[in-house]
Amino acid sequence: MSGADAMITRAEKDLGLGEPNYIQDWYESRNGSAYSYNFPWCNAAITRWAYDSENHPPVCYGSDYAYTVAHAQRAKNEGDWHYGAAGIRKGDVYFVDWNYGNAISVIDHVGVATRPLKNGYVYGIEGNTANRCLRRVRRQSLIVGYIRPRYSATSSGGARTEGEEDVPDFRWYATDGGQTIPPNEWTSVEWENTQEDGPGTYWSVVFGAENGTTYNLMAGVTLDGLPEGARVQLCAVHLAKEGGLDLPDGILKNGARGAKVRRVQEWLDDHGYDLGHWGADSKYGSKTEAAVWAFQEDAGIVVDGEYGPQTEEAMEHRSGTANWVTKHWFAPSTPGIADPSGAADVTYSIPERILKGKRVRIRIRHDSDKPARVASGNVYIHEWQ
Repeated sequence: MSGADAMITRAEKDLGLGEPNYIQDWYESRNGSAYSYNFPWCNAAITRWAYDSENHPPVCYGSDYAYTVAHAQRAKNEGDWHYGAAGIRKGDVYFVDWNYGNAISVIDHVGVATRPLKNGYVYGIEGNTANRCLRRVRRQSLIVGYIRPRYSATSSGGARTEGEEDVPDFRWYATDGGQTIPPNEWTSVEWENTQEDGPGTYWSVVFGAENGTTYNLMAGVTLDGLPEGARVQLCAVHLAKEGGLDLPDGILKNGARGAKVRRVQEWLDDHGYDLGHWGADSKYGSKTEAAVWAFQEDAGIVVDGEYGPQTEEAMEHRSGTANWVTKHWFAPSTPGIADPSGAADVTYSIPERILKGKRVRIRIRHDSDKPARVASGNVYIHEWQ
């Protein structure tokens, strides 16, 4: 069955795929020895997913593409190209430039959208991202443009799925597994792939909304390596910082102004990062962005020049002055029960409204007598409706 749903379902089967991989081998077998190395495979993944889901003609025009620029240019020639991210919906193929360009010639990367554009973010699945196939959420400003494939009229390509937009997304986190969970102990789930905070974060952060807005958090985790019948539960805890630095919560980036920016600038200046002639001037300009970029490189975290929860935590760690204290435990989930294969799925929705600005961690516990392993997981935070 062709269409957007089939395209996305096929892409989901490769989540977690590393490299070198079968997509590269397949592409070489079809296109020659020029591809007999560990080549960048993001567009080759799109080609393979289209081929396997019977979408090769509408997505790739009957050709194979490993070069993003060539694919985008072909779509433009065919009349299926749209600049920018406005209007992106499920099944569209979007193209990224890491330097925020707006020309086909500067495209660096590609993915397939899994849902409509929302709140300035594009949700998708991408190959060759951190050398793997992962779900990603990209800022709208990174998108050069997208292809609107002419999926079969009988498919659901481009159509709105019932309920898909009932609750607006705000933040998104996921893991593709690997974390070891000890028995009978509440353990924070570590998210590898996040909307904003980069890899290796435990936080699910709610912030940045209009005053008074509240949120609901929903999570799901699959644990494997369990004995049949073992019970698994999720819960959430709200933590607050005690002591430490006077650093702001939220996201700050180029163009921001005010006291929060100044506090970040003062920390950077105190730790030897160059802010230029004007120093801590309360304006988040190119010098502050470069200083944050340099600190992020030094700290070994995601480098994007923006101040956010992961950067704040790294600054606190550098200064060694803060403790995070559990303030509130939310009621745990109904247990998930391990099946004969040793896997247990557990879902969770916090039964209370969460105010903006709260820091929340998702924790998991199982009652077997030996460690188990996280196979996959995700968190979605929505405005409360």
